[in-house]
Amino acid sequence: MKKGTSIIKFVKDKQERTNARRAFHLWQIRPHEVAPLSNKQCKCACCGTEYVGNFCPRCGQSASVNHFSLKQAIDLFLDVWDVNNRSVFRTIRDMLLRPGYMIRDYLNGMQAGYFSPFKMFFMLATLSLLVENGVFFSPNESKSDADKDWEMMVKQAYHDAQEDTASEEEDTGTKLQQKFDSESGKLVKQRVQMVVRAISKFKTMNPALFRLILLVLFSQSLFVFFRHCPRFPSLSFSEFVAVLICSYNTYTLIMIINILFDSTIINFLAIWMLLLSLSQFSGYSKRRIFVYMTITIFLLIFLFIAAVSLGVYAWAWS
Repeated sequence: MKKGTSIIKFVKDKQERTNARRAFHLWQIRPHEVAPLSNKQCKCACCGTEYVGNFCPRCGQSASVNHFSLKQAIDLFLDVWDVNNRSVFRTIRDMLLRPGYMIRDYLNGMQAGYFSPFKMFFMLATLSLLVENGVFFSPNESKSDADKDWEMMVKQAYHDAQEDTASEEEDTGTKLQQKFDSESGKLVKQRVQMVVRAISKFKTMNPALFRLILLVLFSQSLFVFFRHCPRFPSLSFSEFVAVLICSYNTYTLIMIINILFDSTIINFLAIWMLLLSLSQFSGYSKRRIFVYMTITIFLLIFLFIAAVSLGVYAWAWS
Protein backbone atom coordinates (compact mmCIF):
# COMPACT_ATOMS: atom_id res chain seq x y z
CA MET A 1 0.00 0.00 0.00
CA LYS A 2 2.81 2.36 0.84
CA LYS A 3 4.50 1.55 -2.47
CA GLY A 4 1.35 2.36 -4.43
CA THR A 5 0.89 5.57 -2.49
CA SER A 6 4.47 6.63 -3.17
CA ILE A 7 4.01 6.03 -6.92
CA ILE A 8 0.85 8.14 -6.97
CA LYS A 9 2.64 10.87 -5.03
CA PHE A 10 5.53 10.75 -7.50
CA VAL A 11 3.14 11.12 -10.45
CA LYS A 12 1.34 14.07 -8.88
CA ASP A 13 4.36 15.87 -7.47
CA LYS A 14 6.05 17.95 -10.20
CA GLN A 15 9.15 18.59 -8.08
CA GLU A 16 9.66 14.83 -7.55
CA ARG A 17 9.46 14.21 -11.29
CA THR A 18 11.91 17.03 -11.97
CA ASN A 19 14.36 15.62 -9.42
CA ALA A 20 14.05 12.15 -10.94
CA ARG A 21 14.74 13.48 -14.46
CA ARG A 22 17.73 15.46 -13.19
CA ALA A 23 19.14 12.40 -11.41
CA PHE A 24 18.67 10.26 -14.52
CA HIS A 25 20.40 12.88 -16.69
CA LEU A 26 23.34 13.07 -14.27
CA TRP A 27 23.63 9.28 -14.48
CA GLN A 28 23.54 9.48 -18.29
CA ILE A 29 26.40 11.95 -18.64
CA ARG A 30 28.55 10.31 -15.94
CA PRO A 31 31.22 8.03 -17.51
CA HIS A 32 31.44 4.37 -16.59
CA GLU A 33 33.27 3.78 -13.30
CA VAL A 34 35.76 0.92 -13.15
CA ALA A 35 35.58 -1.41 -10.14
CA PRO A 36 38.03 -0.38 -7.38
CA LEU A 37 41.28 -2.26 -6.94
CA SER A 38 41.10 -4.95 -4.28
CA ASN A 39 43.46 -4.60 -1.30
CA LYS A 40 43.09 -8.26 -0.32
CA GLN A 41 46.20 -10.45 -0.23
CA CYS A 42 45.81 -13.22 -2.84
CA LYS A 43 47.72 -16.26 -3.97
CA CYS A 44 47.35 -17.20 -7.63
CA ALA A 45 45.92 -20.70 -8.05
CA CYS A 46 47.70 -21.01 -11.39
CA CYS A 47 51.31 -19.90 -10.79
CA GLY A 48 51.42 -19.48 -7.00
CA THR A 49 52.37 -15.79 -7.07
CA GLU A 50 51.28 -13.77 -4.03
CA TYR A 51 49.91 -10.34 -4.91
CA VAL A 52 47.40 -7.62 -4.03
CA GLY A 53 44.82 -6.72 -6.69
CA ASN A 54 42.16 -8.14 -8.98
CA PHE A 55 44.45 -10.07 -11.38
CA CYS A 56 47.74 -11.91 -11.07
CA PRO A 57 50.59 -9.69 -12.40
CA ARG A 58 52.48 -12.78 -13.62
CA CYS A 59 49.95 -14.87 -15.54
CA GLY A 60 46.88 -12.58 -15.61
CA GLN A 61 44.43 -14.99 -13.94
CA SER A 62 41.54 -13.41 -12.05
CA ALA A 63 41.66 -13.34 -8.26
CA SER A 64 38.01 -14.40 -8.08
CA VAL A 65 38.66 -17.89 -9.51
CA ASN A 66 37.54 -20.43 -6.91
CA HIS A 67 35.46 -23.57 -7.29
CA PHE A 68 33.86 -24.11 -10.71
CA SER A 69 30.36 -22.59 -10.57
CA LEU A 70 27.39 -22.08 -12.85
CA LYS A 71 28.28 -18.39 -13.28
CA GLN A 72 31.81 -19.33 -14.35
CA ALA A 73 30.42 -21.87 -16.82
CA ILE A 74 28.17 -19.18 -18.35
CA ASP A 75 31.11 -16.77 -18.52
CA LEU A 76 33.25 -19.35 -20.31
CA PHE A 77 30.38 -20.07 -22.71
CA LEU A 78 30.08 -16.36 -23.55
CA ASP A 79 33.85 -16.09 -23.97
CA VAL A 80 33.62 -18.45 -26.95
CA TRP A 81 32.07 -15.55 -28.91
CA ASP A 82 34.20 -12.93 -27.13
CA VAL A 83 31.02 -11.57 -25.55
CA ASN A 84 31.87 -11.63 -21.87
CA ASN A 85 35.27 -9.95 -21.65
CA ARG A 86 34.08 -6.56 -22.91
CA SER A 87 30.86 -6.44 -20.89
CA VAL A 88 28.31 -6.75 -23.68
CA PHE A 89 25.38 -6.45 -21.27
CA ARG A 90 26.59 -3.09 -19.98
CA THR A 91 27.04 -1.99 -23.59
CA ILE A 92 23.47 -2.99 -24.48
CA ARG A 93 22.16 -1.18 -21.39
CA ASP A 94 23.99 2.01 -22.30
CA MET A 95 22.97 1.68 -25.95
CA LEU A 96 19.35 1.94 -24.82
CA LEU A 97 19.66 4.46 -21.97
CA ARG A 98 22.66 6.70 -22.84
CA PRO A 99 23.74 5.88 -26.42
CA GLY A 100 25.37 9.19 -27.35
CA TYR A 101 27.23 9.59 -24.06
CA MET A 102 28.47 6.00 -24.33
CA ILE A 103 29.92 6.80 -27.77
CA ARG A 104 31.64 9.87 -26.31
CA ASP A 105 33.18 7.80 -23.51
CA TYR A 106 34.34 5.14 -25.98
CA LEU A 107 36.03 7.68 -28.27
CA ASN A 108 37.64 9.38 -25.28
CA GLY A 109 39.52 6.16 -24.50
CA MET A 110 37.18 4.13 -22.25
CA GLN A 111 37.28 1.11 -24.58
CA ALA A 112 38.00 -1.70 -22.12
CA GLY A 113 34.65 -1.16 -20.40
CA TYR A 114 32.56 -1.61 -23.56
CA PHE A 115 32.09 -4.20 -26.27
CA SER A 116 33.70 -3.31 -29.60
CA PRO A 117 31.14 -1.47 -31.79
CA PHE A 118 32.27 -3.29 -34.93
CA LYS A 119 31.92 -6.71 -33.27
CA MET A 120 28.53 -5.61 -31.94
CA PHE A 121 27.54 -4.55 -35.47
CA PHE A 122 28.15 -8.01 -36.97
CA MET A 123 26.69 -9.78 -33.92
CA LEU A 124 23.44 -7.78 -34.13
CA ALA A 125 23.30 -8.24 -37.92
CA THR A 126 23.50 -12.02 -37.45
CA LEU A 127 20.91 -11.92 -34.66
CA SER A 128 18.62 -9.84 -36.86
CA LEU A 129 18.81 -12.45 -39.64
CA LEU A 130 18.08 -15.28 -37.21
CA VAL A 131 15.08 -13.47 -35.73
CA GLU A 132 13.75 -12.45 -39.14
CA ASN A 133 14.23 -15.79 -40.91
CA GLY A 134 14.11 -18.27 -38.02
CA VAL A 135 16.72 -20.56 -36.57
CA PHE A 136 16.63 -22.80 -39.66
CA PHE A 137 17.66 -20.01 -42.00
CA SER A 138 19.34 -21.45 -45.09
CA PRO A 139 21.35 -19.57 -47.75
CA ASN A 140 19.82 -21.83 -50.41
CA GLU A 141 16.35 -20.54 -49.56
CA SER A 142 17.54 -16.95 -49.86
CA LYS A 143 19.17 -17.75 -53.17
CA SER A 144 15.99 -19.28 -54.57
CA ASP A 145 13.99 -16.26 -53.38
CA ALA A 146 16.45 -13.96 -55.14
CA ASP A 147 16.13 -16.04 -58.33
CA LYS A 148 12.33 -15.82 -58.12
CA ASP A 149 12.52 -12.05 -57.79
CA TRP A 150 14.89 -11.95 -60.75
CA GLU A 151 12.50 -14.03 -62.88
CA MET A 152 9.59 -11.75 -61.99
CA MET A 153 11.69 -8.69 -62.88
CA VAL A 154 12.65 -10.21 -66.25
CA LYS A 155 9.01 -11.09 -67.03
CA GLN A 156 7.91 -7.60 -66.11
CA ALA A 157 10.65 -6.06 -68.27
CA TYR A 158 9.62 -8.30 -71.21
CA HIS A 159 5.98 -7.34 -70.73
CA ASP A 160 6.85 -3.64 -70.65
CA ALA A 161 8.96 -4.06 -73.79
CA GLN A 162 6.02 -5.65 -75.63
CA GLU A 163 3.71 -2.82 -74.61
CA ASP A 164 6.26 -0.24 -75.73
CA THR A 165 6.68 -1.96 -79.11
CA ALA A 166 2.90 -2.05 -79.69
CA SER A 167 2.64 1.70 -79.22
CA GLU A 168 2.88 3.64 -82.52
CA GLU A 169 2.19 7.22 -81.49
CA GLU A 170 4.23 9.99 -83.09
CA ASP A 171 4.75 12.33 -80.13
CA THR A 172 8.11 13.05 -78.55
CA GLY A 173 7.67 10.48 -75.80
CA THR A 174 7.02 7.74 -78.36
CA LYS A 175 10.12 8.61 -80.36
CA LEU A 176 12.27 8.45 -77.25
CA GLN A 177 10.74 5.10 -76.32
CA GLN A 178 11.33 3.70 -79.81
CA LYS A 179 14.93 4.84 -79.62
CA PHE A 180 15.31 3.12 -76.25
CA ASP A 181 13.83 -0.08 -77.75
CA SER A 182 16.46 -0.17 -80.46
CA GLU A 183 19.41 -2.53 -80.26
CA SER A 184 21.41 -0.07 -78.17
CA GLY A 185 18.43 0.53 -75.88
CA LYS A 186 17.96 -3.18 -75.32
CA LEU A 187 21.63 -3.51 -74.48
CA VAL A 188 21.29 -0.70 -71.93
CA LYS A 189 18.30 -2.47 -70.36
CA GLN A 190 20.33 -5.65 -70.05
CA ARG A 191 23.19 -3.79 -68.40
CA VAL A 192 20.83 -2.11 -65.91
CA GLN A 193 19.26 -5.44 -65.06
CA MET A 194 22.71 -6.97 -64.56
CA VAL A 195 23.68 -4.17 -62.15
CA VAL A 196 20.42 -4.49 -60.20
CA ARG A 197 20.77 -8.26 -59.99
CA ALA A 198 24.41 -8.05 -58.85
CA ILE A 199 23.52 -5.58 -56.08
CA SER A 200 20.53 -7.69 -55.03
CA LYS A 201 22.62 -10.86 -54.90
CA PHE A 202 25.39 -9.20 -52.93
CA LYS A 203 22.84 -7.83 -50.44
CA THR A 204 21.26 -11.27 -50.03
CA MET A 205 24.49 -13.22 -49.60
CA ASN A 206 26.37 -10.59 -47.53
CA PRO A 207 23.76 -8.56 -45.61
CA ALA A 208 26.09 -7.39 -42.82
CA LEU A 209 28.85 -6.34 -45.23
CA PHE A 210 26.27 -4.60 -47.44
CA ARG A 211 25.01 -2.55 -44.47
CA LEU A 212 28.56 -1.69 -43.46
CA ILE A 213 29.39 -0.43 -46.96
CA LEU A 214 26.22 1.70 -46.99
CA LEU A 215 27.13 3.19 -43.61
CA VAL A 216 30.64 4.07 -44.77
CA LEU A 217 29.28 5.71 -47.95
CA PHE A 218 26.62 7.50 -45.90
CA SER A 219 29.22 8.75 -43.41
CA GLN A 220 31.33 10.38 -46.15
CA SER A 221 28.60 12.91 -46.95
CA LEU A 222 27.18 13.28 -43.44
CA PHE A 223 30.62 13.94 -41.96
CA VAL A 224 30.56 17.44 -43.50
CA PHE A 225 27.84 18.45 -41.03
CA PHE A 226 29.37 16.79 -37.94
CA ARG A 227 33.10 17.46 -38.23
CA HIS A 228 32.84 20.59 -36.03
CA CYS A 229 29.97 19.57 -33.73
CA PRO A 230 29.76 21.40 -30.36
CA ARG A 231 30.56 18.45 -28.05
CA PHE A 232 33.31 16.93 -30.22
CA PRO A 233 34.83 19.75 -32.33
CA SER A 234 37.94 17.80 -33.36
CA LEU A 235 36.08 14.80 -34.79
CA SER A 236 37.95 12.83 -37.46
CA PHE A 237 36.33 10.81 -40.24
CA SER A 238 37.37 7.43 -38.81
CA GLU A 239 35.89 8.44 -35.44
CA PHE A 240 32.68 9.51 -37.16
CA VAL A 241 32.41 6.11 -38.84
CA ALA A 242 32.61 4.54 -35.36
CA VAL A 243 29.91 6.99 -34.18
CA LEU A 244 27.56 5.90 -36.97
CA ILE A 245 28.29 2.22 -36.29
CA CYS A 246 27.42 2.65 -32.59
CA SER A 247 24.27 4.62 -33.40
CA TYR A 248 23.21 2.04 -35.98
CA ASN A 249 23.73 -0.70 -33.40
CA THR A 250 21.14 0.98 -31.19
CA TYR A 251 18.76 1.22 -34.16
CA THR A 252 19.30 -2.46 -35.06
CA LEU A 253 18.73 -3.61 -31.49
CA ILE A 254 15.31 -1.94 -31.36
CA MET A 255 14.44 -3.15 -34.88
CA ILE A 256 15.08 -6.73 -33.71
CA ILE A 257 12.40 -6.15 -31.07
CA ASN A 258 10.19 -4.69 -33.80
CA ILE A 259 10.56 -7.88 -35.87
CA LEU A 260 9.15 -9.87 -32.95
CA PHE A 261 6.19 -7.56 -32.23
CA ASP A 262 5.69 -5.86 -35.63
CA SER A 263 4.69 -2.52 -34.10
CA THR A 264 4.70 0.84 -35.87
CA ILE A 265 5.42 2.52 -32.54
CA ILE A 266 8.63 0.48 -32.07
CA ASN A 267 9.62 1.31 -35.65
CA PHE A 268 9.36 5.04 -34.93
CA LEU A 269 11.13 4.47 -31.60
CA ALA A 270 14.12 2.98 -33.44
CA ILE A 271 14.38 6.07 -35.66
CA TRP A 272 13.99 8.37 -32.64
CA MET A 273 16.75 6.49 -30.78
CA LEU A 274 19.04 6.87 -33.79
CA LEU A 275 18.47 10.63 -33.72
CA LEU A 276 18.84 10.70 -29.93
CA SER A 277 22.17 8.89 -30.11
CA LEU A 278 23.64 11.39 -32.57
CA SER A 279 22.10 14.29 -30.65
CA GLN A 280 23.60 13.25 -27.29
CA PHE A 281 27.00 12.79 -28.90
CA SER A 282 27.15 15.93 -31.05
CA GLY A 283 25.08 18.49 -29.13
CA TYR A 284 22.86 19.19 -32.15
CA SER A 285 19.07 19.02 -31.84
CA LYS A 286 17.26 15.95 -33.17
CA ARG A 287 15.41 18.09 -35.72
CA ARG A 288 18.66 19.47 -37.08
CA ILE A 289 20.16 15.99 -37.35
CA PHE A 290 17.04 14.76 -39.17
CA VAL A 291 17.46 17.57 -41.74
CA TYR A 292 21.14 16.72 -42.20
CA MET A 293 20.36 13.03 -42.71
CA THR A 294 17.54 13.80 -45.18
CA ILE A 295 19.83 16.03 -47.27
CA THR A 296 22.52 13.35 -47.23
CA ILE A 297 20.12 10.58 -48.32
CA PHE A 298 18.77 12.58 -51.28
CA LEU A 299 22.31 13.55 -52.30
CA LEU A 300 23.49 9.92 -52.24
CA ILE A 301 20.45 8.74 -54.22
CA PHE A 302 21.13 11.38 -56.87
CA LEU A 303 24.83 10.53 -57.08
CA PHE A 304 24.09 6.78 -57.24
CA ILE A 305 21.58 7.18 -60.08
CA ALA A 306 23.94 9.47 -61.96
CA ALA A 307 26.93 7.15 -61.52
CA VAL A 308 24.97 4.03 -62.57
CA SER A 309 23.46 5.82 -65.57
CA LEU A 310 26.82 7.10 -66.80
CA GLY A 311 28.50 3.75 -66.21
CA VAL A 312 25.77 1.74 -67.95
CA TYR A 313 25.58 4.01 -71.00
CA ALA A 314 29.38 4.10 -71.32
CA TRP A 315 29.45 0.30 -71.05
CA ALA A 316 26.63 -0.16 -73.58
CA TRP A 317 28.10 2.02 -76.33
CA SER A 318 31.75 1.09 -75.78
